[in-house]
Parts: sequence; structure tokens; C-alpha cells
Amino acid sequence: MKIAICQINPTVGAINENVRLIKKFYNDSLKKGADLVVFPELAISGYPPQDLLLRQKFLQKCDEALNEIINECTIPIVLGNTLLEENELFNCSFLGQDGSIVGCYKKILLPTYDVFDEDRYFEKGNSPKVFPIKVSGEKINLGLQICEDLWDSDYGLNISKELKKMNADIIINISASPFGKDRLLERSNLIKEKIKETSLPFIYCNLVGSQDELIFDGQSLAFNSDGSLVSLAKAFSEDLVIADMEKNEEKTLENLKACRSLIDPFIEEFGGKIFYTAGDSVIAEFGSPVSCVNAATNFQKAISKRNENQDDDSKFTWRVGIHMDDVIVEGDNIYGSGVNIAARLESACSPGQILISTTVKDQVANKIDSKIVDAGT
Repeated sequence: MKIAICQINPTVGAINENVRLIKKFYNDSLKKGADLVVFPELAISGYPPQDLLLRQKFLQKCDEALNEIINECTIPIVLGNTLLEENELFNCSFLGQDGSIVGCYKKILLPTYDVFDEDRYFEKGNSPKVFPIKVSGEKINLGLQICEDLWDSDYGLNISKELKKMNADIIINISASPFGKDRLLERSNLIKEKIKETSLPFIYCNLVGSQDELIFDGQSLAFNSDGSLVSLAKAFSEDLVIADMEKNEEKTLENLKACRSLIDPFIEEFGGKIFYTAGDSVIAEFGSPVSCVNAATNFQKAISKRNENQDDDSKFTWRVGIHMDDVIVEGDNIYGSGVNIAARLESACSPGQILISTTVKDQVANKIDSKIVDAGT
């Protein structure tokens, strides 16, 4: 079964724009041969919608948007939206197929700590849910979860185990999980723990983007039932990943490590310091923009040469954004406008290329061997 993990960046409250975004990713998934398409938590409203949820008209528009999307769907789709039922509001994962809603799971574990206050707006669901779909004539039982349902250690209810008891064939968790230090490792380890308990493959579809003080890093994941990684989506960028759950792509991490073995030495050679890594994301600081550009140019050439001898499943391409600005360093962390703008440049960069800001261009012009092409503003 080929599952499209649609790691999108919805805008809170912009329902019409979010619908267009969902439809685009759904249609792109069809073109890539997906059997099932998955979107993140509250993909229609954006996350967190907060007091918009107190407006009846907003909830009505979310409901209308859901029906509009489902009506156009052929292959199964899983996506997050609100449900107002008998004056109670739920955070839900909907399953649609052939133009109809065929399943709805109401989120059970509502986080109310740190940046979360979901129980202010939502009621808890009563029980886990498993819904059947047909793929190539074969029935497959989907066990649905929403974000916190995975992080269940403090709740006394292991939803993954319950889904296993209900004969789920695969677990689909749609999330809006904010970025944090070592968060990818946390998620991966927790998912692997659930796989050990259930022997079920696991799909984790996360949001990307930001809202107020929250930053969503994406890095959606797909694991086979043996705990091997099938797919890892990009960090801090929209992505559409096709996870072929019939193929064992344990090589993904091996290929990632192979690329890092080319990248890291060049960063060190040109005097850079790596502050943070997560999946295919690397944040490094250099003493000069010339050193930074030279390091990036050299490792991009090395990776391009490596790709010449790899099959399609083993080829990796990297995007690089470079900016010079103020940063704040606290221990092993680095942040500030220099990091933020470099991250935006990376998101806008073409795969295999290097995108530099005008500030960097002014500093490195006539000091590097590579040709600089103006990409506009």
C-alpha cells in the first residue's frame, strides 16, 4: 500500500486557502499513485484555532469545507477537522472515500499543559476507532489517532494497544506537534516503542509552519511493522512523501548518514560549528560568509557526485539557505534573525542548490570560485 503523507502548512482561520492547499496535495498524491492520502491534525482550520472555535459560523465553514473536500475524493483520505455534535465540540480524524465520510474518530487524549489548552475547547472522545478501507480489493483496517494519543504515558490508556486489540492493520496518527530540541528522536523512539507493543506499521503525519510562538517542524514519519524507517519528510518545509509500506526502506537512515559523512567534514574544514541536526536538517554557524559558502559548495558537489552512482531510492538532494545576521547562542542552541532568515531561504531553495541573501552576496562577490546567479527578490 502506497500512503501519501501530506505535510502541509495550513493558515489558521484561512479555510478557503487551506481547502485549496489540501486539494492540491491530494491531486498530486493521486498522480504519484497513492492508495491512501493522509493530512495533519485540524488541517482545515489550521492549528491552533483557539477562540475561533467559539464562533458558530467558523465551525460551520469548517464543516462545509470538509464536505467539499470529501465530495471530490476517490481514493481514501484521512484528515483532521472539527465536529460539533449536540453542542459538544470534538477534535476529529475523518476518513473519506468515494465522495463520502466513512469514519470519524474523536480525539481522546486532550493535552492541557505547556502551550496546549485543548480541553478548554474540546470534549474527549469515548473510545478508539478502527475503520476498514479497500485497497486493490483487499480490506485494510485503519487505526486512527490524533497527536497526543501517541504520548499516552501519563493518561493510563494505551490507545495503540487498544487499536491492536480491535484488529487494526496499521496505525495512522495525524498531528500538530511543535518543534523542540531532540523532538524527532523523541517521536521516533516513542513510535518504535508502540511498534514493539503492537507489531503494526505506523504513519505519523505532522504539520509544518508556525502560528504565534509555535513552530511546527514537520518531519513526518513512516515505519514498517518491524520498526524500520520507510520515509522521513523534510524539516521545516512542506513535503509530500509516498511511503510504500510494501517496501522495506530501512536504507533511508543509512543514506542520510552517508550524506552527513560528506557534509560534516566540510563544515569542520571551513571552520563551521554544527548546533542542531534533525532528520535532514542541519544548522551551522561560520566565522565568515565566504567560509560558509565554500563549505556548502563543496558538500553539494560531493553529494551530487555520490548520487551519480545511486539508484533512485538512495539519492538524496539537499537545499541550503545562507544568511548573515545577528544570532544568540545559549549552550548548544542558536537562534535569532540569522537562523530564521536562513531557514526561509532554505525553504525557497531548489533541491541541490544554494540560496544566499543579498547581504551574503555582497560579502562573497569576487571572493569565491562559484558563479552567483541573481534569483530575484
